[in-house]
Amino acid sequence: MLFARSRLQYLTKASDKRVCLSDSPAVVGITLASFRWQELQQYSAALRSDSAAARGRALQDCRTLQHEVMKYGSAWLRALMEAEELRRQVERHVKERGVLEAELARLRAEVRALVAEVQDLRTAPLGSPLAMAEKWVLYAEVPELETSSITYMGKIVIDFDEELKGPLGPLATVNCNRSASATSAFRRGDASRVALNAYCKADPESQGYLEQHGVHTFLEAVFQQHGLTPPLKAHVDAMYHRFGPEEDRLEALACLCLADAMLRSVLRMHTEPASVSRTVQSTQDAANSCRITSGGSEHHGGGAVTGGTMLDPSRIKRVVVGNSVGMSASSVPNGSDELRPPDELPEREAAAVRAALERWRELRLRVEVLRPMLEHEDRLMQDILDRGLGSEDRKTLRKLASVGAQPGICPTRVDLFGIVTLQLQVRAMQKQKLHRLDVKSVQIRKLLIEDHMGCTKQLAMAGCRLCRPADVEGSYFSGVVTDCKARTLIRIHIAESSEAKVGQERHRLQEILMQNHRELLELSTTTTPDDKKELISEMDSVLDELKKAQDAVHVELLATKDMSAVRAYGRSLNDLKALTRRLDCERRSLTKNSALAMLLVTVCRRILPARKIDPSELMNIPATWNQRYLRILDFYFFSDASLYCFGEHFSGPNWFTRLKRNVAILSVSDGDGKSVYNDFAVSGEYKTPGAPLAPDNGPLQSIEAADENGRVFDRRHDAEFKLLTGLCGMVPAERRSTWRARATLWSKTLGNCR
Repeated sequence: MLFARSRLQYLTKASDKRVCLSDSPAVVGITLASFRWQELQQYSAALRSDSAAARGRALQDCRTLQHEVMKYGSAWLRALMEAEELRRQVERHVKERGVLEAELARLRAEVRALVAEVQDLRTAPLGSPLAMAEKWVLYAEVPELETSSITYMGKIVIDFDEELKGPLGPLATVNCNRSASATSAFRRGDASRVALNAYCKADPESQGYLEQHGVHTFLEAVFQQHGLTPPLKAHVDAMYHRFGPEEDRLEALACLCLADAMLRSVLRMHTEPASVSRTVQSTQDAANSCRITSGGSEHHGGGAVTGGTMLDPSRIKRVVVGNSVGMSASSVPNGSDELRPPDELPEREAAAVRAALERWRELRLRVEVLRPMLEHEDRLMQDILDRGLGSEDRKTLRKLASVGAQPGICPTRVDLFGIVTLQLQVRAMQKQKLHRLDVKSVQIRKLLIEDHMGCTKQLAMAGCRLCRPADVEGSYFSGVVTDCKARTLIRIHIAESSEAKVGQERHRLQEILMQNHRELLELSTTTTPDDKKELISEMDSVLDELKKAQDAVHVELLATKDMSAVRAYGRSLNDLKALTRRLDCERRSLTKNSALAMLLVTVCRRILPARKIDPSELMNIPATWNQRYLRILDFYFFSDASLYCFGEHFSGPNWFTRLKRNVAILSVSDGDGKSVYNDFAVSGEYKTPGAPLAPDNGPLQSIEAADENGRVFDRRHDAEFKLLTGLCGMVPAERRSTWRARATLWSKTLGNCR
């Protein structure tokens, strides 16, 4: 009995352990349901029973339960060990994630730095003012901040000590305690790069120059980048006129030099002056002593821009005379036709570039064979532009051609129809009392109102009812007319003003076109001669090779982390881009006249009226092909395409570059050689010149046939069918069986038939 009671106590303790195990996450499946209090009561009653069998069963159940408790206890210990291991793994993963996030942040910072570096190293077209400024920043050595005077661009001497005695003295005093950042930037050589970045923001269109107001804004940005108080307009004007601006504007290089001079003047007060061994006159002598011989002519040098001649800043070296700095040019290439790869290219890309340049040299020899033809094209286009357009140039032609090629339709009116369709939306927005946008442009507001007042009658004739000018104005202010539409209206206004200028020369331009339309026809056609086409194709393949080399260098630039290597790759990439642009300009010399001719044709069809002609004047077409066909084209040249349709244009003046319809000529003479029938016809059904359509019940019966594209047409509209039907109408019915004659039928698609 005592043994049974001890077992009962053991089972009670085991039940407490099972309660603990049920709370453990690893043994969630174990619950108190398997060890209920009723079972304990049954065990207790069985032990107190006098039946030996009942006590035996109770003891056996206790042993079984003891084994289960031991098994669950070991599982609980294993679960605790697994939980501890999982906790350690979580801590390790958290640490690794922190390390990876830190590495990711570092890599992103490096990528941003590389992108900024590449943007700093981007270049402009070779020979442009912006390109000279960029090369000056990249290659020119920066003189010490203690330098007392510097000669800029070989002609402008700035003595910083003297400048401090003038208007810049108070500005230097104000920035006395803020010069640390700018001074360190000069020590690192970053001041010129900061100025170039500020210039690029001030000149977003890369024009290469800034107006006087833009120069003031540019200098404010430079000073603010260095944490300095920006100069006032009086400070800027005092130094601005020292650089002798032409047409009240400064080129990019002059702007950078102006910023450098003003910063040095302001920081001069806070630097220790060095000993001056030469005067300003010595600096000027050193600058003027630099001379360059190019093409047999002598140019005075001394800066990035000398005497109007653009020098390569990569060949320019700084010359320090005592404490004054001038510019000296050395080893400038004599010829501009020299082709060589950049010096710092990787070997693999350098080999590819050398092979491409060798191919280009061979193509240059083939271009020389076409030189007489190209010079003739140049003279023709220049004569037309000079005599026909007066002072207008290619830029004006682009303005006129970009607004719309539909002749006789004012694009401003067409755009206003779009505004009319938005009136319901405008009224709905006004009913909802939406907040109107601020006035963005007074010019757009005037354009909208003027166009509204000028088009009310035309729109009323078209059946459209236009709202008040305030509603049109409200359509823009309410956001219905987007900025894109507003910019379109401004471009249309500029194009119309240019059209008015060209319109004053219309008669002279039309006379020039009538005299040279055949040559213009050859230039403006989309079919390029085989020799020129093959040459252009090979040039394109060479340019593709250079662009592949650019991509490879760009990949290397993004992959490297060494700053010296980054700068080397950046210089190589810039030089390679400049070389590609240079070769692309040579390629455009082959196609520029064709592109200009197509542009001129588009503009002429838009601004010149169609010629009024009398079709009855075209008689006795010659028998030879060259004369007969070209005479028809000459007669209908620039005629109204809506009245005389050849299939190329359906409105506006006719301009024959790629005729889609067939032209046929039939000449018939009798036995005595007397002309009986002479006429031409153009295939088509509507508004075709020449012979009229054949009647349905005519003497000839037409059939349907398919063309090369599988489309089925009635041959009654063919040019040959029209001519033969007209010939049958000329011969009386009673004489048709015995009538004899000789006929020649010429067709553009078939040739001669007798």
